[in-house]
Formats: sequence, structure tokens, C-alpha cells
Amino acid sequence: MLYKCKLKRHREHIGVQRFFSVFLCVFLSLWFNILQAQVRTDISLNDNWRSVANDSNKNAFNGFEKSSFSDKKWEQVAVPHNWDAYAGYRRLRHGNRHGYAWYRKTFTVKPQPSGKQYFLFFEGVGSYATIWLNSKKVGYHAGGRTTFTRTYLKNGLR
Repeated sequence: MLYKCKLKRHREHIGVQRFFSVFLCVFLSLWFNILQAQVRTDISLNDNWRSVANDSNKNAFNGFEKSSFSDKKWEQVAVPHNWDAYAGYRRLRHGNRHGYAWYRKTFTVKPQPSGKQYFLFFEGVGSYATIWLNSKKVGYHAGGRTTFTRTYLKNGLR
């Protein structure tokens, strides 16, 4: 009798081990899929911007948002960028250079699977920002040097 009792307990133990092994595999597989779905990849857009400034004329570069606009004479900069450095001097009135600045960047994104999105995240803009994407105004932000996310890119937009 003692032999049969030990054999029965051993079979129960194997069954419990199988159950937990299958449960663990299913759980880890589901957890991995959830983590995969939530992974966010950052793509830095900090380099290779074109920029220009004008002290008084906010219309000096009308049409700059169009892809056909030539910015070849603009300075190439990386952001964050402070356009006080353009003239190499400091203004006495209000301490820093005042006026208008334009920044342009061309970039391409890879198409993503359905349901995926791209977000434009800005770590800070001097005072005001009007955001254009593919020649369309897609946002505005007022609030100096604060972060903001204004829009997202759907698959394949450039």
C-alpha cells in the first residue's frame, strides 16, 4: 500500500509541474507581446536644421513652410539652439536678441504597422512656436522653454 501511495503522489507532482510549466510559458508569451506593443522608440531630430532670424519683420520669410522654398542661405544648426549667437553680440534692451526666427528640417519616417503612430515632441521653444508639417499648419504653442507634444504623424508622412 505504501508503494501505491508514493506513486500516486509522484504522478500528481508531475501533473502540477506540467500545469505550471504551460502556465508560465503562456504568461511569459503574453507578457512579451504586451511589452512589444508598448515599446516606444525615440528618433532624434536634433541635428541638421536650417535656421534664420530677422529682428523686426515677421513676414521676412513668408512661404518658408513650402517644400519648394529655398533655405540654402540659412545657417545649419543643431537644436537646442539660441539665435542670440547669430550676430555675435548681446542687446542692451531686454538682455537678449529679440525678433523672429525660422527653423526648418526635412526628415523621412518609415511606414509602421497599422495602429502605430509618430508623435512630435518638443523639449522647449524660446517663446512661441507655429508648427508646420508637409506645408500644413499643424499646431501652435505659447509658453517659453516648456515641453509639448503637438501632433502625430501617420504612416509614411514626410
